[in-house]
Amino acid sequence: MSRYASLSRAVQRQRLTARYSSTLSSSSSRPKTIFSGIQPTGVPHLGNLLGALSNWVELQNNAAPNDTVIYSTVGYHAITMPQNPKVLREDRLNSLACLLAVGIDPKRSILFLQDQIPEHAELAWILNCITPMGKLQRMTTWKSKLAVSRNA
Repeated sequence: MSRYASLSRAVQRQRLTARYSSTLSSSSSRPKTIFSGIQPTGVPHLGNLLGALSNWVELQNNAAPNDTVIYSTVGYHAITMPQNPKVLREDRLNSLACLLAVGIDPKRSILFLQDQIPEHAELAWILNCITPMGKLQRMTTWKSKLAVSRNA
């Protein structure tokens, strides 16, 4: 990795941290909701830790008492590609354990397994019914999953 790339990432991280910390520490008394999820694709790696998980812990620790912080292991996102059910079941729990290990505190944040909440599947059905193909064809993530599934 070039020096420029690492410097660029450091600047991006500082900007992101400044944006979130200013959002969380604003004088507004209006409660905020913070939500994010991670796919259960095995043990999180250094990129997950530096890119998301350390920010999750920081957001949790800097949240005001009336804010709601929600983190999830998003099992439904993992099944958009073929999976070994036994491995996926284990990965879901391992991802949850990793979130606890990096510092997500269930007393300060809501932590849940997405695929244990039936309303997620119900909402996905509604959104799938109203999402036009043109929007999907412009989404990078949809195009890449489509390409991977065609090559599988």
